[in-house]
Amino acid sequence: MKPSEKVQKFILDFLFDHNEEVTLEIFKELLSTAKQNGYSELKIVKCIQHMGNDADNLGLLQVNLPLDAFGNGTLNTSLADSWLSPKGEDYLDNLNHPKNNDDHSSQTINIGNLGNASFGNNNKNSFTSDNSTNINVNAEVDKLLLYKDQLNSSKDQDELSAFAETLRELLNREEAPKTGSLSKFGNFLGKTWKTISPVAAPLLVELAKKAFF
Repeated sequence: MKPSEKVQKFILDFLFDHNEEVTLEIFKELLSTAKQNGYSELKIVKCIQHMGNDADNLGLLQVNLPLDAFGNGTLNTSLADSWLSPKGEDYLDNLNHPKNNDDHSSQTINIGNLGNASFGNNNKNSFTSDNSTNINVNAEVDKLLLYKDQLNSSKDQDELSAFAETLRELLNREEAPKTGSLSKFGNFLGKTWKTISPVAAPLLVELAKKAFF
């Protein structure tokens, strides 16, 4: 991913989490969160200007932010009922789900119903036929939690903590997981799968084994 795309993804991810809250407070929160993640205010406002909905820019957002030569400007939110335009939502989806041939991006998951879950490259799965766990669950979950530093927003970091601890609990139980145990994390995994899949995928495979066998 190009550096410019990383900044765009950071902004769009954050605003998508507050998509219908088109307020100055959310904009200020974005700038504050960006600073915590190493982005300058000027870089963020210039990127927002470039993604704005006026004719000279990308149209990824439904707002615009015209800037003067000194980087000063006023956020125009008139008529905007969401931060992202449909084009912006499609662009963010492409950034979060790049189409390439690396090992992890080809992995697919469907966690809405563990009874119909699919894991692994191109849905070609192989599981052992016993219900044993082949990994050190607590150690692997602790590894998963280390990925928090690679996630852009505090909301995603909190969701990773909740997801990891839910996995720890489900995998350490004797009984099989109930249908839909992880369904609430579907959107989170859709956004972060490429980042966390090296550790998350084996844990989900073990969970699927408990459900199937």
